[in-house]
Amino acid sequence: MVEEGISFVSKLKLDSRYKEIDSNSVEEGIQIGNIKIETDKIVLLGKPNTRKFLPQEFRLITTYNTKKEKYSYVLTNIFDLPAEEIIKIYKRRWDIEVFFRFLKQELNFKHLGSTSTNGIKVMMYSTLIVSMLIMIYKKLNNVGFKTAVRRIAFELNDLIMAMVVKQCGGDPALFFR
Repeated sequence: MVEEGISFVSKLKLDSRYKEIDSNSVEEGIQIGNIKIETDKIVLLGKPNTRKFLPQEFRLITTYNTKKEKYSYVLTNIFDLPAEEIIKIYKRRWDIEVFFRFLKQELNFKHLGSTSTNGIKVMMYSTLIVSMLIMIYKKLNNVGFKTAVRRIAFELNDLIMAMVVKQCGGDPALFFR
């Protein structure tokens, strides 16, 4: 991944082995939400099951979560952004993880109905459009997620029934008395 020029931001286990090469200065009191930046180092990571280190340099940012009272490491190969931006990127990454969990759990995007690239894209776009419509409905009507889904289902059902009644030559206004 690193050799291909792909940038990444990830967590690293606290017990991971590394060798510090250099350190970047960290401004005192920088905090993003409940995350405080403690250190910003340039490191070599230890190879698994050996005393050797990987040849690539990485950036290791130590953070402290003031709410959970826990330290954590954020590892990246992005050297040209401030530490605060790296932490914001990691937090956005986590938001994306939560969104995908939402898609899988709430919108049942667990099983792909197609194996072709185009079929998967159609399913993904459809699911994303539905999720955005639900979120917009939720916001406009000031209701919870499950209520929004239920109301949309009822309203779509009524709309479809009105279209069927009209197509059959009936008066939809009589149907919804």
